[in-house]
Amino acid sequence: GPMVTIGVNQPIEKQVEWLLDENPHYLTTFPSNLDALLVHCANSGIRIPNLREVSTRGESLSAHARTLCEQVWGVPLNDLYGAIEFGHIAMQCPGTNHYHIQSEHLLVEILDDDGICVKPGCTGRVVITDLHNFAMPLVRYEVEDLAVLGSTCSCGRGLPVIEKILGRTRSMFVLPTGDKYMPLYSDALFELKKVIPSI
Repeated sequence: GPMVTIGVNQPIEKQVEWLLDENPHYLTTFPSNLDALLVHCANSGIRIPNLREVSTRGESLSAHARTLCEQVWGVPLNDLYGAIEFGHIAMQCPGTNHYHIQSEHLLVEILDDDGICVKPGCTGRVVITDLHNFAMPLVRYEVEDLAVLGSTCSCGRGLPVIEKILGRTRSMFVLPTGDKYMPLYSDALFELKKVIPSI
């Protein structure tokens, strides 16, 4: 169907004005941009009248953004996990917040530091083998993301499950003690943003 775009580099106020003018049924954006849109709309009491669903991709999605989307705009949020090298890696289950791996064309492994597959509920490195890329085969290619392996999904689909995508290893906060934190899933970061809004 018809589609219109605006750059995420535009000021948030201008993006919101544009959204109100376009009044779309569906919105696709980056999670960080969505968070800024939602905070602005929450503070201004703005809703997009025709909006039915928000879709995010390209960055890790926080539970905070998902909750805020439902509170501020009253619509569900659907997240997609992909990479430029592979296209769609996993799609959010319609019935849960888990991600179904697209195992028809990818072999996705969640590995620990020793290269062994982690157990469900555990975090590991995402390593992917593309099963159909004949021009440039990628075998056990590490995308530098961390994810939590899921168990069987309650929806009944037989596809493997990623429970949570934590994000890129290069985005982690590393403290002097050596402790590591993913910024999007740290409650401390949201508290810090109140004191230092530009973080």
